[in-house]
Amino acid sequence: MSLETVKQIIGHAMVDAEFRKHLMDNPAAALKGYDLTEDEAALLKDLPSQNFESMAEELGERLSRAGVVISPSGGPGPIPYPHFGDEAGTLKG
Repeated sequence: MSLETVKQIIGHAMVDAEFRKHLMDNPAAALKGYDLTEDEAALLKDLPSQNFESMAEELGERLSRAGVVISPSGGPGPIPYPHFGDEAGTLKG
């Protein structure tokens, strides 16, 4: 595991409201498929949902002002994140 995986998970949660909700509601299931140590998983499971929601909202507003459009899946095409609804580990945009 690396800091990069933690960054990917946080980034995924920032741009994908469905994943963010799943991470907050059922972190063990949302983190399944990621290579995390117990400490890293505990850290991510303890993130306050209000902080995520406010940061994601602000990020969305900034991206919108900059003309960047994020699809409902979090990006313009396949995203290399494990996802609770996709066996292949990618989201379809």
